[in-house]
This record gives sequence, C-alpha cells and structure tokens, in this order.
Amino acid sequence: MQGKETGNESKHCTIRVSIADMVVLRVRTRRAGDSPQPEFLYQIFPPDALPLMATLPRGTFAISIPYHSNSGCGYIITKSVPTGRKGFVLVYELKPNRRYEAVKVIFQDKGYDIEEFIAYASRWTDFHAGTLHRIPEKYLYFAPSRDQWNVIRRDLGYMAVDPSSFSIDPSAEVLQKRRRMTASGVIARVPLLACEVKGTRLLPYFRKVELTFDENPDRQTRWVSFREYVRIKAQESLPPDRIAENFPGWLDELKKESGFESWVFRAGRLFGAHTEWWGDGNRRYAEHEGIDFAEGRDSNGLIRPIPEGTPVRAIESGELAGVLDDFLGKTILVRHPQTVNKHGSILYTQYSHILPADIPASVVARGQVLGHVGRMTQSKAPAHFHFAAAWIPQSLAASTLTLGHLHPAYVPVTLIDFNGLIDK
Repeated sequence: MQGKETGNESKHCTIRVSIADMVVLRVRTRRAGDSPQPEFLYQIFPPDALPLMATLPRGTFAISIPYHSNSGCGYIITKSVPTGRKGFVLVYELKPNRRYEAVKVIFQDKGYDIEEFIAYASRWTDFHAGTLHRIPEKYLYFAPSRDQWNVIRRDLGYMAVDPSSFSIDPSAEVLQKRRRMTASGVIARVPLLACEVKGTRLLPYFRKVELTFDENPDRQTRWVSFREYVRIKAQESLPPDRIAENFPGWLDELKKESGFESWVFRAGRLFGAHTEWWGDGNRRYAEHEGIDFAEGRDSNGLIRPIPEGTPVRAIESGELAGVLDDFLGKTILVRHPQTVNKHGSILYTQYSHILPADIPASVVARGQVLGHVGRMTQSKAPAHFHFAAAWIPQSLAASTLTLGHLHPAYVPVTLIDFNGLIDK
C-alpha cells in the first residue's frame, strides 16, 4: 500500500504506552503502599482508526499512540477490559522493563496477533478507502506541546495523525499555540495522505514529521526532516571550547572537596539517560538534561554518597540569571554573555539540587561558591548535585526562564552534552 513506511526489516515496530501516558495513568511506578501495576492496559479505537494499524512503520524501534494529547490523535486507555464497543482494542502487557507493549488486538470478541491484525487492517483500508497516497505539496500543520514533541522524539519522528485535528496551513491559531508556556517552540508538519475512494473522509495514519525553526513560516521557509533535526541538535550540543577547557579542573576540584579519588556514575546519571538512578529506577519523563554527581570512591576504595555541604562552584565567570525551585533544592542559573554560538544563542550553566549561597552581586566569578550540596524537600531522591548547560536564544530574557525551558523537548534551547569529558 502506498503511503506505508517500509524499511529493510520485515517486522513492524513495537507499539508501546508512552511515558507521558503512564504518568497520567499512574502506572509508572510501584512503591510500598501503592497498588500493583496492572498486568494489562487496553486502548480503544473506532473502526475508522484501522489505517493507523495499516500504516504502522516497520523497524526495531517502538512508537506510541497517545490518548491524552491536546492536539493530534488521541484514544482512551483503560485499566480494565472494555465491553460493548465497536472497533478494536489494543492490549498492552507489562514487560520486565516495566513498559507496556502491545501484545494482541481484540476485534469482534476475538483475539488476534499484532501482525495478523495489521494485515487485516491493510485489507480493510484498501477496500473501504482505497490506496492511501500522498497529496503533492499538501501538509497538515500543528504546534506540538513539549509533552507531544517528547513522545515524537522518542518515536524517531513518527506520530499518529488525525487529519481532523490539524490545520492545512500554518494559521494564526497554530502560531499562537507555539507561544504557549507548554509548547515545544516549533511548528511541525506531516504530509497529507488521501484515499482513492471518492467521498471518503480523511482517515488517521502514521507518518514522520518535518519541522521548521522559522518564527513565521511562509512559502520560502526551510523545513527539515526529523533525521536532520536530530543531526543538527547533536552537532550543536557539543560543549564550547572555553567550558571544555575549564571542565577537567572544575571537576577535579569538586572531586577533591567531596573527598573522593574518583567519581562513580551508575546507569541513569549521565546526559541523555532514560532511567532514574534512585528508587525504583523509573523511566524518566524526558531524557536526563545533564550529569548527576551523587557518589564517589574514597581513598580506601569505598563507594559513598557525595557529602551534604560540599561546595558547588561556578565553572566560568558570568552573571547570576536566576534562582529557581527544583524538586530537591534550588537551581542556580548563570548566564555567560561572552560565550555565544553561531546562531547568537548565549551559554547558560545550571547548578541544581543545592542549597544556594548568598550571592551579593549579579556578577559571578569563575570558581565562586554558588551553593552547597543538600536537600530542601522530602523527595525520595538522595542528595546530589546536578550540572547542566544550554544554549539559550537571546529572545528569551533571563528573568522569564523556567526549568521548563531547560527541557529536551523545548526546541529553541539546545542542551549541552558533557559525557565525552567525563573520565568513566
């Protein structure tokens, strides 16, 4: 069927419940006193959603069909077996990695293997709608929220598209949605697929997104593929030379003042990690934005936690940009106006989960104590120091910044990857 994404792999990708939906459903974790995670979840679809299954991409990756998104396609997920409904039901099973993956489909009171049902969905779509095909130079536009873009990023650019929920041009409403506090900051689009059968309404399908960094898209706007977006972000996430030169000495000072001979970085503590390193080891809502300094090895070879009270120092001179609340303590933001990238974005460094020091002036000197390791809340996460940095556009005033801007799914900001400078 035209319009179906194919690859070298013969098997269709896995369908899973997104972390965003697991959070909403309260099935992301299990702690003492909590109800056990349900063994199965059920997602309900009307008959017209069959093209979603017919256009499911092939590959070894996983995709999600959200149910709580504010725009795009959304189908209800329940914790109990639905009854008396037309259409079909995707059944998700809790796997050893504590993710929910689709294992079968219930259709007309019978259970079907996923691949078997995809074949049926393809036949249904061909018969009832005709071959889905791309309309040249026609797109559907939308302004994804941060949550929505986070899911799309994890799904390698694929998303479930409901044409009735999208705009056929980058309208004023789409542009307005991009400026919302929860927005990802970009306009995205998907190619418009139509059916051969005359009079059939536009049906949902899977497709990869494109996006633009332009503030006001028009006919001359440059759109990039999702793969190109990932390449651009990876290239721009390299630490600037000045900070890279300071990093080893700054890290060594932190290590000595913690009383360590070396750092210990367990899974989940480095940039880009997908799991939390404490508690139940939950999947993170979004990839880790920086590096967590939590444990080290002392002169006796013993591994112990970073001592509360360890001083946290500025890696480079700059100016105090803000003191923000975080889930464990406070976050100090330092702006470095002397370090600017080719797009004119300014470097900010972030020092989180600390007890802030009294900083008498806005000017911050390299090596100045900004605070001390410690906790101010009852979070189950142990005391530790989180360090991150980002390129932030000059259009974002320091006084307006929140931790939500320092998020992997907020596209105008580029987080910096320091993993390559860590001696593991």
